[in-house]
Amino acid sequence: MADVAGVDVSSALCRNRGLVTSREQDLLAHASVAIVGVGGDGGLVAERLVRLGVGRVRLIDPGFFDVENLNRQYACTASTIGMPKADAVAATLRDIAPWATIEAVTEGIDADNASEVLDHFELIIDEAEYSLPRVSALIYEQARRLDVPVISGVNIGFGANIFAFNPNGMSFDEYLGVDDLDSPEAVEAAARAWCPRVPPYIDFELVQAIVRGEADVPAVSHSVAAVAAGVVQEAFNYLTGRQPLVWVPRYVEIDLLRRSTKVRRASRATFLASALRAKFRPNRAW
Repeated sequence: MADVAGVDVSSALCRNRGLVTSREQDLLAHASVAIVGVGGDGGLVAERLVRLGVGRVRLIDPGFFDVENLNRQYACTASTIGMPKADAVAATLRDIAPWATIEAVTEGIDADNASEVLDHFELIIDEAEYSLPRVSALIYEQARRLDVPVISGVNIGFGANIFAFNPNGMSFDEYLGVDDLDSPEAVEAAARAWCPRVPPYIDFELVQAIVRGEADVPAVSHSVAAVAAGVVQEAFNYLTGRQPLVWVPRYVEIDLLRRSTKVRRASRATFLASALRAKFRPNRAW
């Protein structure tokens, strides 16, 4: 690879060698990934992808950095508070990887622009807010039309859950299990969908408030890092063909507190059982 902006690309990525083959590195250089939501999880996912060598990344986020983002969101600093998240993350990534094509989209996804924003990418990563199931539905609908998978990661407690949707498999609507995506029930269903097992160390009253949409999901920086690690590994597996993805309703659970990584199957019964365990036997496992 040639120098770009004074940086020798081969030297910049040389530490990948031994883990990433020359063929895989070439596949990554020609890969294109769209990321919806680049605040906490999505921003760090984007950073890991470009450091891995992905050649084109589009960052889609209508939000702005706020002071409450300082504890976990990539590219959020005292000097970027008030800036559009997509622009701030893009500026940092261009400085890290001047050889990559980094595109920032500072408008939200809707029915009118979903096709334009997401077309011509071989992988889509959904890091939109769980409380906006309508936005996620647009993403997954477009992905199925394009015949490309969607990978999504969610930080849960001291860990992360990683999901992958096959464009020819279970749809987002089927996984969510609700018809009206604008209803309060849809937000509750989304909370259950992304958190199929409630960690027993999370206060049960807080769990109920989160499901009702009355409280924010607690998040710490190292759980965001776990999301980034899990999502980027799955993205690497798909883009290089190294390993098949784990498709929903199965998902990858990373539990940093228990020091475990497992493939599990999501179900409503599992959620209810774990919620009851958190209520009646809090912290017993710890």
